[in-house]
Amino acid sequence: MTSQRILIDGSAFSALVSASHGMHRSARSVYERLVDYERDLWTTSYALTEAVEAISRDIGLEAASALVESVTGTMQVFWVESSIHHGAWSRYLESADHGLGFVDWTTYLSAVRLNAGIFSLNRAFAKTGISVLPVLTHQQD
Repeated sequence: MTSQRILIDGSAFSALVSASHGMHRSARSVYERLVDYERDLWTTSYALTEAVEAISRDIGLEAASALVESVTGTMQVFWVESSIHHGAWSRYLESADHGLGFVDWTTYLSAVRLNAGIFSLNRAFAKTGISVLPVLTHQQD
């Protein structure tokens, strides 16, 4: 792991919260290593919002509330501001076939700003050249 600072994406949160998620064990293993190695953990306001909405819809409000409580005190939230929002929107429009959504682009630009790697299950982040955890293969748990 090259970066001391790691930004956690919504896809990683979803896998961590849902024991039935196909990548749950892998995500949990990566998260435990990040904690063991005392990495500086971050997420973005957009990624957290996206994860809370997805988890509320798919698992329930109680699981989403537990996620928000676990984030508080264990990681910092990078509040996406105007320049990142607009930069992400431009990149999203320019590269719709890249495999990254608008919130993904905000995560990418935030990671660049923070000089951080990204913990995500979205393979498309690797196309950007940024450090991504876990290193995904074609196999899942």
